[in-house]
Amino acid sequence: MSDMSVRTDFSRPVHALLGVPFDGVTLDQAAARLRWAMSHRERCLWVTPNINFVVAARDDAAFRSAILKADLSTVDGMHLVWLAKLMGIPLPERVSGSDVFDALCKSSINEHRHRIYLFGGEDGAARAAHEALNAAGGAVQSVGYLSPGVGSAKDLSRPAFLSAIGDAKADFLMVSLGAVKGHQWIDSNWRLLDVPVVSHLGAVINFLAGSVRRAPVWMQKSGLEWAWRIQQENSLWKRYFNDGIKLFSILRESSFSYIKLKRRWQSSYLQHPGQATVSAQDGQLVWVIEGVFTRENVEGLRNACETLNRNPSNVHIDASRLLWLDSAAMGLLLLLCAHQARSGKRLSWGADAPREVFVAHGCGHVLNSTQVPHP
Repeated sequence: MSDMSVRTDFSRPVHALLGVPFDGVTLDQAAARLRWAMSHRERCLWVTPNINFVVAARDDAAFRSAILKADLSTVDGMHLVWLAKLMGIPLPERVSGSDVFDALCKSSINEHRHRIYLFGGEDGAARAAHEALNAAGGAVQSVGYLSPGVGSAKDLSRPAFLSAIGDAKADFLMVSLGAVKGHQWIDSNWRLLDVPVVSHLGAVINFLAGSVRRAPVWMQKSGLEWAWRIQQENSLWKRYFNDGIKLFSILRESSFSYIKLKRRWQSSYLQHPGQATVSAQDGQLVWVIEGVFTRENVEGLRNACETLNRNPSNVHIDASRLLWLDSAAMGLLLLLCAHQARSGKRLSWGADAPREVFVAHGCGHVLNSTQVPHP
């Protein structure tokens, strides 16, 4: 069933990095976006992908889908920021969940006092975080907390839990259930809740509660926060080690192809300008995208995407003459995938789409998940 209320902001400065979309925003810009959403009661699903997210999204289609549906995606991890710079992707700085939340807490109380609800966390952590926030008397006030215990995302979606969250009339729901399960829970429930901003910020609740201390700033900026976290939570070493091995495998698969294709095509967008032609055929829209798309000439593709906010439609894409997409154009296609999924509409690709271009961005899943024969 199509959801006519689904709207996607295709003007967002989103860039694809290793198959995941990231907004090219600063910490201050991210905090301003969240303040606006809370004060205007506008829905904003905020995700903070780090290396663990990138690795998990590679193999878990449901987790990847939940991330793609986000309204704001900020890069959490210096290693990803450095990798983006190496690849020429304009992510200005690390924008971690903890830093953005600190910025919200330091907002002017006269401007707006944000009401937050805490859901999840380790035993006692949500209560301790609730008490610490309210004792601080800053711009963020906790209006409730709930520690639902253990269980699957479905087990933790009881009507009583959802009612408790809804009754609190919060501006911000902070979830802490573990990244994969937490985003599964959010994906299943957040549209049932009248809470404008929702985010999974597991570590933030522990930081607020005082059960875990943040790494010194110099360690955060030097990419050594992982060592600090392991020192405090010894069980994390195995996750970090496995994530590192898997990240290396992802880079090996895509990085050489990315460098080769970028060198070949990135500067030739004037000789092979990206073009997006739209026509209606057999009850669906057929897009022909060809040439080289970069952030300098992506407007035609963006305009085609924007029409779907007004007229939800099934879309078939003929990319047989596509030569290259930079991170901005690929990020736009990731938004398109999420939009079609959320609105209940079909997205399909011709069998001769240039798979190597998508794989180079770590986005082979775009074709794998949606490619069907065109009638």
